Amino acid sequence: MRVNSQTSALPILSSPQASASSKAASPGAQPSSTEKLMNELKNKYQHIHFDFISFENDDQLKQYVSSKRGLNNVAIDPALLEKMANDDTVRTRVESVLSMLNNYRFSSQVQAQLMDKRLTGMGLVLDADGDVSKWTVMEETEKPFYYSTLNQDDHRWSQFYQKRKNPKMTTYKYSHSRSMASLASAKSVSSVRGLIASKNREIQTVKLRVSDPAEAASIIRQIRSVIRNGNIKIARLHKEERLYQEQKIAAKKMKVKLEKQLAEELRRKRTARKAQERCQTACMEDIFSKPSVNDYRYKEICEQYAETMSGLTGAAPGTSAAGTPAVSAEAAASAVQITVTSVASIDCSA
Repeated sequence: MRVNSQTSALPILSSPQASASSKAASPGAQPSSTEKLMNELKNKYQHIHFDFISFENDDQLKQYVSSKRGLNNVAIDPALLEKMANDDTVRTRVESVLSMLNNYRFSSQVQAQLMDKRLTGMGLVLDADGDVSKWTVMEETEKPFYYSTLNQDDHRWSQFYQKRKNPKMTTYKYSHSRSMASLASAKSVSSVRGLIASKNREIQTVKLRVSDPAEAASIIRQIRSVIRNGNIKIARLHKEERLYQEQKIAAKKMKVKLEKQLAEELRRKRTARKAQERCQTACMEDIFSKPSVNDYRYKEICEQYAETMSGLTGAAPGTSAAGTPAVSAEAAASAVQITVTSVASIDCSA
């Protein structure tokens, strides 16, 4: 993204909303094409928080990013907005970028998990030339024990030795992907209801066996999501059963065309349901599983890993862990990390 290197004594963010308010003050004033387009975008993409502003230097961009929270922010330059109002081709290209916001958000969340950080802010910035940049704000989270250099006097290591002395103290093992796979393999309403009943019993088991409140709450949330998806599947199976009965009635009355339509609708619903169930069987926490705490070797591994990473922190100043230019000038060990990367380019010459 091109940002002017000139800095002003008093940064000002230009916005068409200011001109819109001045025009609205005069009675009988008709809204301009850009104002209409702003309202149309807000109505069409109600899940997106729009800001129609331009940035004159990197300090303004940095100030804007640090003040935003949420994962659905989009900033559009007023000059690009005017091009969209005058050219439908440019507008179509911009809207195709807006439709990809969910994909950008998912990739940012995966990147944050791989870096052991928490994603607190994400958005897109579209400048006047059509360059699209993605910014992310990540915060440090509590690192797992195998990423920190601990000694035997640490409280967590004392728990480790206590578990070795008392083998009965075992952690509760729950696999969300396995539970969703069991739900996907259920063929009838009765089998789904049986699975829901077992999950309700499992919630009580988790409350009794898991001593850590945070861990218990996390497992219970996943189990309740399985129950919620099970209720949704029951409703879909009922709809499929009604379509099947209607298809049989149409076949009995020799209505061939209606029978084919009902058969196609039933096939489409079953295919969509099974495809969604297959996608829900993949859980990020099961894929990126953590090593067992019952293996003492990980203490030595984590010490070697920490020494190796400490020698690489100053190797490439001005870049983030993913190799992208960072807007923030703070060190990598800062609590908050702001990163801006160029992700796409819109052709505005049409």
